[in-house]
Amino acid sequence: GVLKTLMQNILDNSYIKQEQFALSSALGVLSVLAGRKFEFQGVASNLYLLNVGPSGCGKDKPQKKAIEYLIDMGCERLIGATDYGSDAGIVDSLETQPVRLDIIDEASKVLKSISGSKSEHSAKGGDILTELYTSSTSKYLGRALAEGRKGAVHRPCLSILASTTPEGLSESVTKKSIAKGLLGRFMIFQSNNNPSNRVKSNTQLDNKTLNHLRWVAGYEPPIDMKRAVNNIGQKVYDVHAETKADEQLDKYFREFDDIRTSLSQNDSMLPIV
Repeated sequence: GVLKTLMQNILDNSYIKQEQFALSSALGVLSVLAGRKFEFQGVASNLYLLNVGPSGCGKDKPQKKAIEYLIDMGCERLIGATDYGSDAGIVDSLETQPVRLDIIDEASKVLKSISGSKSEHSAKGGDILTELYTSSTSKYLGRALAEGRKGAVHRPCLSILASTTPEGLSESVTKKSIAKGLLGRFMIFQSNNNPSNRVKSNTQLDNKTLNHLRWVAGYEPPIDMKRAVNNIGQKVYDVHAETKADEQLDKYFREFDDIRTSLSQNDSMLPIV
């Protein structure tokens, strides 16, 4: 469907065709369009996506196309930050932009800040991203300042589409960064050593696909008091799994839970599992 069409359009416009990166970019676009509208078994659509590959492997085009799609469908309001200078840069815009896709071209600086930066602001940034990830179905309290709280919002849906090199990732992966829990929230996509091909013209998305995406972007679920936060009804549609999908989810849940219970409390893999 739409996901496949987005992926194919990204690949058609890429000098180096990286299917993994095309998938992560398409997921990033759909995750922000569905933000705050759909929940599945208590989970919202916010995703942290990280493309990992060496310089010149084709990380740039999938990110550029994600921005292009959001502009073409009139959803520039959903395009978020391109870098995190401080914790304030992450939080303070949430009140006016509770749903956004942050597209970060070189994420190694952000990842390093998570792994115990000496800068207090940078270290806080990693903690904030970790908390925001799990606040997408509740209330995020924001930053406490002398003049009051900044960035408090119901059900924020922050998604991240980032890229880095293998060196940038390896420098950031420490036991401390894993223990903080943020690294385990990222879906990591790895490049292949694919050949390069010339792209002679930029291909746009067809109108049918754009209209599908515009429909999702403009959809507003009815207010559901069962999902109220602070006694305020939320506009959210509860998605249900088909029987076969539910059985598969049970299977994978058990598989990962068996790994969790078999690991020692000090095992660095535990936060990721």
